[in-house]
Amino acid sequence: MEHSKHSKTFYVRDIFSIAWKRKWLLIIPIVLVTAITAASTFYLSPIYEASVTIFMEKPVRLSQDLQRLIGGGASGMGANPETRGSELQSLQNEIVSAPYIAQLVQNIGLDKDPGVEFTARKLQVNQPNVSLEDLKFDMLLESLRNRIRVEFAGTNQVRILAQSSSAEQAKLIVQNLGDIFIQEKTKQESRTISASSDFSADQLQTYEKDVQDKITERTALETELLRVQLDDVVASQANRQQINMEVQAIGLEIAEKEKLVRDSQLRLAGMQGGLPVFEETPELNEKQSEITSLLGTMAELLRKNSWSTPTVVSFKVRLYGLVSDIDEYVAQSVRSTFVQQDEATKNDLITLFSLRLRLETLYTYSNNLKLALADLERRGSLMPGYRARIEQLTREIDASRTLRDQFKLAQEGTQISQALLMESKFRVVEPARLPLSPIWPNKRMIVLLGLLVGISLGAGAVIVAEFFDNSIKKIEDAEEALGFAVVGTMPRIDGLEKLKITVGH
Repeated sequence: MEHSKHSKTFYVRDIFSIAWKRKWLLIIPIVLVTAITAASTFYLSPIYEASVTIFMEKPVRLSQDLQRLIGGGASGMGANPETRGSELQSLQNEIVSAPYIAQLVQNIGLDKDPGVEFTARKLQVNQPNVSLEDLKFDMLLESLRNRIRVEFAGTNQVRILAQSSSAEQAKLIVQNLGDIFIQEKTKQESRTISASSDFSADQLQTYEKDVQDKITERTALETELLRVQLDDVVASQANRQQINMEVQAIGLEIAEKEKLVRDSQLRLAGMQGGLPVFEETPELNEKQSEITSLLGTMAELLRKNSWSTPTVVSFKVRLYGLVSDIDEYVAQSVRSTFVQQDEATKNDLITLFSLRLRLETLYTYSNNLKLALADLERRGSLMPGYRARIEQLTREIDASRTLRDQFKLAQEGTQISQALLMESKFRVVEPARLPLSPIWPNKRMIVLLGLLVGISLGAGAVIVAEFFDNSIKKIEDAEEALGFAVVGTMPRIDGLEKLKITVGH
């Protein structure tokens, strides 16, 4: 432990001893390099940077509600971290584009600089086909693109920065670029607002027509629904089943009546002179027409009334009443016409002629019932489709009306935006100022770096000199070199040389 402490103390003291012994190797590089570095800063061309900050209000092209309805909508420029980089690159490309730079060069006369013209003429020697103006513009375009940059100063705030060896020129560049940017953006926004206005007008007309067309279609469907609409009881399965049972009952009655007609014909087959024909009279035709007319109202009657309602019951009572009247009329006509026939023959003739007329009525009655039943089933199947389509059209009309109203508001909003565009859309919030100090070179930092380099060189020189110095400096070195143990040491007496000089005198 004691040996370790002695070695450490000796090592540190040895380092300081070496540094002091070779102090000039350390001091001279530090002084020279630092002095050269400090002197060189006076020959470096300074670079000044100026900036201008512009506020860009979020474009009002369509209302937020309309953007939400048709899709889209965006936050302020620079607010979304995911798109911030692409937005900034887009602004950078726009501001350093050839049209912007061309206006900038023309506004502040950069192409009139003698140095630029001299360099351009030298380039023209190798490119004689290119005009002097084009060469000057290409030089300035490349130079300015490297010295102009854009950054976000906040949401919807853009800062344009420019560097130049002249503070006045740096200020002029950003000041003009800011004006050009505002002018160009105002033109773009004006065109966008006009396009949005035209778009809103076209869409307004489209949705207006769409609303009218859908209203017309819905009205037609509602009219048709009223025409086919049935009462729930009438459209019910039970009511249709009752009508179907009536049709089946009539079918059985027709079969029965047809058998009776055949039986009557068989009994009258031996009648002298053959089977007679019943002559219809105007009175009979009138009664049959009344039955036909009554049966013609059946479809309308069954569309409005169920089979068990009193109205339908009254209809059937009246129908069978008319049929009974015809039976009585036939009986009277037969008895008055066939007086000479026996009573049995008269009865067979009455049965035959009555059943024939009744069968005609039953045929018509059955067919009309079947048609009415088919109409009820058709109407019942159509009603759900009509109602569903009407509901769908109602929803579509409401949506189209909402879009139409939003486009109408958007059209009014674009007119207001266009009126306020020049006042509030784009404005300078931090004007360009004359930079009072350059951003480069940083003399203090350069001198500090020179000092560090001088220290490094000096320390390196000391290390190299010490490495190649083979003289004996320690007791251990002497013992190792001579092979003998050191018995004693004589310390160095500071001032002894001066003492010798004094004694000699």
